[in-house]
Amino acid sequence: MYEIMSPADNLPLKIDLRANSGPYSQTCMINAKHDLEAVDKWLARYQDKPATYKAYVKEARRLLLWCMHVGAKSLANLTVDDLEEFFAFLKNPPKDWCTTRGELRQNRYNKGRAFIGPLSDAAFAFNVRALNSLFNILVKSDYMRGNIINLMRVSTQKNMDLDDRRYQVWTRMLEDDEWQAILKVIKEL
Repeated sequence: MYEIMSPADNLPLKIDLRANSGPYSQTCMINAKHDLEAVDKWLARYQDKPATYKAYVKEARRLLLWCMHVGAKSLANLTVDDLEEFFAFLKNPPKDWCTTRGELRQNRYNKGRAFIGPLSDAAFAFNVRALNSLFNILVKSDYMRGNIINLMRVSTQKNMDLDDRRYQVWTRMLEDDEWQAILKVIKEL
């Protein structure tokens, strides 16, 4: 994990998270001396789910790289304003943070290139959910004082009304003709 979370070679380092971060509380319930180890502890919960693990690594990496090279703050010191700046960054990353799909497929990309381009709405919503999960675990373990995402108004699927969310789940589970057949049977009952 540390290789993935190490600073990017092509970007100026503004904070070393190994030396300048740590638990908020003396009663922290995870064995993490700094932010990289804390994120590692969170990721370890998903090692039995390879797809989730890989996706969460990517989202954590983006945040940690941003903290090290742009925000110059540890996770515990992030504010709502910092996270809003990070979310704006996700929607419009600089060119030197971007790579191409071809480089990704060939594993030829630089460690600091965490994007192909601006995140789509779905990818942004996933990022918010992943970071919310990270912050929730770090708060529950007493590594961080609070989950700053809870203080923000970010557009995610949580803002969808219940019928839209139900439809979204149904469309992932059944094809339209299968769904129509089920509805027909239910009406006949």
